[in-house]
Amino acid sequence: MACIVIKRLLGYELCILEKEGTLFYSDPIVVIRKEGFTEIYNLQKHAHETGDMISKKIARQIIYEFIEDNQDIFYQ
Repeated sequence: MACIVIKRLLGYELCILEKEGTLFYSDPIVVIRKEGFTEIYNLQKHAHETGDMISKKIARQIIYEFIEDNQDIFYQ
């Protein structure tokens, strides 16, 4: 299952999963990743879903706000 990078922000890659072969998530999600780190953000719940969580509050806020303000680019 491929992760398609939509945006790089603060050292993180914001990705969506390739639709083909994505069986375990029916909700739209954004994968936030960098080396040794993976977080899944649920676009319908507008919140962290599972995995790691960005530890620095300000970085987490900036990334979450970017996702919320630009949701349309994550729906493909």
